[in-house]
Amino acid sequence: MRTLVKYDIVNIIKTKKLLVLIILFLLFALLAPVTARYMPELLSNLAVGIQIEFPEPTVYDSYIQFFGDLNEIILYVLMFMAVSFFIRDKTKGHLPMILSKPVSRKNYILSKILTYNALIIDCMIIAGLGFGLYTFIIFGELHIGLLSLALLVQFVRYMFVIAVCMLFSSLFKSYFAAIGAAFGVNIVFGILGAINIRAFDFLPNKLVPYAMQVMTESVNYTDMWITFGIVLVLIVLMIFGSIKIFRNQEVN
Repeated sequence: MRTLVKYDIVNIIKTKKLLVLIILFLLFALLAPVTARYMPELLSNLAVGIQIEFPEPTVYDSYIQFFGDLNEIILYVLMFMAVSFFIRDKTKGHLPMILSKPVSRKNYILSKILTYNALIIDCMIIAGLGFGLYTFIIFGELHIGLLSLALLVQFVRYMFVIAVCMLFSSLFKSYFAAIGAAFGVNIVFGILGAINIRAFDFLPNKLVPYAMQVMTESVNYTDMWITFGIVLVLIVLMIFGSIKIFRNQEVN
């Protein structure tokens, strides 16, 4: 297992995924408070001859901007990179050589999942520190406890997306088939979450508003923790599913 993790870490560093993600997370982390603070003023200056009054920016605008960014461009980049990371050995023809050694297929899957999640944790810690510091500098306040909890909720959301990418990367041999299926699942959950049915209030996509609601202190904690638990169960099931698929798969 340790050898597999080292192998995956080397691949992440070699392909510059770590550097790209750190820069991306940090960029949006630093832009969020600046955008929240100065965008209304900029729009007012641009609206020449039109009387528009924007509300005074608050620290909550910074929180909403930050978590909104985490669930847009960054989420999609994570999906593309995750599928690329998980399916690379198949597409490059490295799997036969790797599995010819005393390597457990279960450990192979677990190594991929653990390494990529560790990568995300590192990026989120760096982004959280940068965002927190810059938000405090600009707005003069910061709710550290709420920010930490919201980042945890956001991380579980990422874990679900990563598990979906792993499942389809195990199932398919084509990068485009795997990423297409992963995006399809994300879209389906998004559509279902928009339907006003109580059962759909606990879908994985609901973690997105919960993270922002934590920061604005408007969250229903009971529903959030139920969703949190359901998503964790789904993640575990998808990891076991990936292992089962991979164990029964012919490698050539």
